Amino acid sequence: MNRSTSPLTFYSIVIIAVIISILGLKHRQSNIFAFDNYGYYLYLPAAFIQHDLSFNDIDKFKALNEKYHNTPTYYQLMQSPKGGIIIRMYMGMAILLSPAFFAGHGIALLTGMPADGFSAPYQWVVILFGLILTLAGLFVAQKLLLKFFSDKVAAVTLLITYIGTNLFFFSTRGNPIPHVYLFNLYIFLIWFTVKWHENPKWLSAVGIAVSLGLILAIRPSEIIAVFIPLLYNIYNLTSLKGKSNSIQKYFLQIILISFIVFLFILPQFLYWRIYAGEYIVSVYNDPGSKMDLSNPNFLNTLFSFRKGWFIYSPLSVLACIGIFASIKNQKQIFLFSLVFVLLNIYLISCFSSLISYGYRAFIQSYAILLLPLAVVIEFILNRRKWLVVFFSLAMAGLTYLNVLQARQLEMEIIDKSRMTKAAFFAVLGKWDPQKPESLMSINRTGYSIDTLRSTELYNKRVILDFDFENQDSSLRSRIDSANPCNGRYCLRMDSIYTYSPGIKIKIRDLQFEDHFWVRASVNFYSADSMVESTGNLVMAILYKQMIKYRSINLLTQRVRFSPGKWNMLTFDFISPEYIPDDAELQVYFWNQGKSTILIDDLKAELFTPKEE
Repeated sequence: MNRSTSPLTFYSIVIIAVIISILGLKHRQSNIFAFDNYGYYLYLPAAFIQHDLSFNDIDKFKALNEKYHNTPTYYQLMQSPKGGIIIRMYMGMAILLSPAFFAGHGIALLTGMPADGFSAPYQWVVILFGLILTLAGLFVAQKLLLKFFSDKVAAVTLLITYIGTNLFFFSTRGNPIPHVYLFNLYIFLIWFTVKWHENPKWLSAVGIAVSLGLILAIRPSEIIAVFIPLLYNIYNLTSLKGKSNSIQKYFLQIILISFIVFLFILPQFLYWRIYAGEYIVSVYNDPGSKMDLSNPNFLNTLFSFRKGWFIYSPLSVLACIGIFASIKNQKQIFLFSLVFVLLNIYLISCFSSLISYGYRAFIQSYAILLLPLAVVIEFILNRRKWLVVFFSLAMAGLTYLNVLQARQLEMEIIDKSRMTKAAFFAVLGKWDPQKPESLMSINRTGYSIDTLRSTELYNKRVILDFDFENQDSSLRSRIDSANPCNGRYCLRMDSIYTYSPGIKIKIRDLQFEDHFWVRASVNFYSADSMVESTGNLVMAILYKQMIKYRSINLLTQRVRFSPGKWNMLTFDFISPEYIPDDAELQVYFWNQGKSTILIDDLKAELFTPKEE
């Protein structure tokens, strides 16, 4: 870039680079390899230091975890179809971080520091590598903008994108892996796509291939990235024929791109084949972080106060408007931008995870929205002066609010998954507010058993009440009248008759907002000891597979048990974050052991929030 011809853009990237560098280093993670990052990175020390990608000696990894506190649980690992242990995260980030890993390993060996893959040299090199990648992406982003727009438009677009959206939080205070890394890879992909269409050289083709290959290796769901080079510069039949002719003319370059992309994704398939026994493994099999393509939730994704994209990053609305405006002024970017953004919103809306700020999965989308945003800014800056002033003040206010919310999020005033409309407005625009805990949505503890501590804010209704007084013909042989708890009858269960009658009810029929509780109870009798009397009170939600399952017995609940007398089991169950309308709530009793057990008064009460 020539500073004399593009001074505003030059100063904007200096300002952005300084802010990202200072805040990124000041607020760096105490352990860059913690939680999800541990899973993304683990391939490297497992392969090149421990030489144990099969995790045969899991104790070595547990010892390292005890030393560096990478993860409280090993959710980053999963059991393979072969029965062994494999890494649950995709391999792409390890491929991208491999230069930093080997540099850190060399420094550790030279300095005598622990060469174990997790010590300070590895941490700092990965942090610096991420910073360099972000600054490189920033530099390419301004070059990309200056190809299509004036210096003033490019400068404003960069400032809004990097400081006015939730990209700011994840590139300075939050976890940048993998989304900020993907954002920069998308910038490179678009840049090389534009360069190739201007002059189809082999170097630009390789740039497209490497960028696209890394994107797909990091997140296969980013397959929609292929639409960027495929649909760029298509806007009518003439341009479509031109794209077809280019593909035919430069077919060897297309083959090279395909081959390089295949080389980047091949290691993942080989890893699965060697260590899991299959070429493709479903690694996101946890309903709490699952993609259900048949159940998109567009309103929550875009407009919910819990973490809606347009709520926590309102300036992204401008960029989306710019897609449609580009059909007139920058028509070469219209089709790929529209297709990518629509498909991306759909895919993110199908994902069940709720622990995120403004949907971090949209971070990489800002690379695609960079040019449409510039279209809108160019339109506004060419209007009358009063409109430009109004726009500038609005953009400054929203950018300040974005920076303020990033601070609130870091201080945990804004919660990543429990915000409500009331909580949002309680802290809006305030520099140092108290966390509005009482206004937030219910806190799901994540432990095996939750507790409904107060029922005052809930409506209650009984959804299950089996006292076994009205004898069902199918239960007649199991009804016992010798020793009921209440009334005249109870139900006898043994090692053959293991499951009691219960309830199966569709979630849509529960009629609740946000969440619900179920409190189940049963009277329980056994002449045997507590250990032998392994009867379980069960509550579960199923949808194609188990979404949430909780059960208790005498041992897990740790209640006082009297053999030969009636005892009670009871516990509370809160609905999970992700719960399709077609899912089914089940409550029943399960006799897991060989003892003969009597049960009576099997009940379940539903608690739904009262309207405010």
